[in-house]
Amino acid sequence: MTSDNASDFARTGENVRLFHVVPEDAVGGVEVAARQAQKRLGNAFQLHFLKASRTPDACDANVSYGPSNTAIGLRNAIAALRAARTFDPHVIIFSLWKTIFAFLLMRVMLRNRKFVLFLHSDRSTHFFDWLATAIMFALCDVVWADSASALDGRLGPRRSGKPERIISFVLHKPAAVARQEPKPAFVYWGRLNKIKAIDKSIDLFSLIAETRPDAEFLIIGPDSGSREELEIQIKSLGLADKVKFTGGLDMPQIVDATVRSAFYLQLSRQEGMAMSVVEAMQLGLVPIVTPVGAIRTYCRDGENAIVFRDMKAAVLAIDALLGDPERYRQMSASAISQWADAPVYEDEIIAAAGEVFHAA
Repeated sequence: MTSDNASDFARTGENVRLFHVVPEDAVGGVEVAARQAQKRLGNAFQLHFLKASRTPDACDANVSYGPSNTAIGLRNAIAALRAARTFDPHVIIFSLWKTIFAFLLMRVMLRNRKFVLFLHSDRSTHFFDWLATAIMFALCDVVWADSASALDGRLGPRRSGKPERIISFVLHKPAAVARQEPKPAFVYWGRLNKIKAIDKSIDLFSLIAETRPDAEFLIIGPDSGSREELEIQIKSLGLADKVKFTGGLDMPQIVDATVRSAFYLQLSRQEGMAMSVVEAMQLGLVPIVTPVGAIRTYCRDGENAIVFRDMKAAVLAIDALLGDPERYRQMSASAISQWADAPVYEDEIIAAAGEVFHAA
């Protein structure tokens, strides 16, 4: 959002103040989007992380942290309540199940605010996720989600007429042109954890590398518990000279690092909107993805993506594109056009907050 839009929000949004509670300051779609909204909306938006993962930087205006190294707990819930009271928001947003105790405490102590449950995945990761989400759904005023699949998957028949809204998770509008020359250069960015199934992506890459000596796979992102296992896997497959890790990078660095890449490879076991896939398509990379979460609604096999069904079919589809530059260019252009007219995240937050405020 431009600075003019931020000014419009202050003028026409009746100075609506938003307080967003997130478990920890990690590198994921939820956290990156919330940080961007905070930067763009300025004093109208406070972002609170329950887990004290690091000391706030001097530039972190309106970003606060809990005192403990665990997101779940009474101390951090009380800290979130204190920060909210100081900020005095009109709308309080809760993302992810670990915010449950802060939600319950604020629901009791801050009765005259509007409470938003923000869904980011199409299914629960475990029983406690399901239970916490069910409780927050029962007690919230409004439900937001990053995709229709998240609403359908998490709520399903529990819908009770509460207001719902899908929030676009498009964060950037890069000036991109279709990639021209297909080559066996693959990239992934995001957290290195089991849900992203990077091990499965490496297995697929190894099959490509058997017949493509120039194949390369760049893995971008911070370790969330899987890097050591992935490095062992890469070594056992003899791919140490072809698969490289960079650690975490910001978006401008990712754009620079992926200039040579042709394909975005992410075979997740579970997803919500899958923001990295959206970003990759905006840059003209042809995604190779599993049809999970919202991915199944915007990645169309053979048109703007290769939708993974099994290893053999995926290898054949990749080989076919590598041998057909014109078709690859068409798919790259189609990936870009998929998001050309999509609204950006912070504009969606403004509109949604306005709806909640006026409904109150």
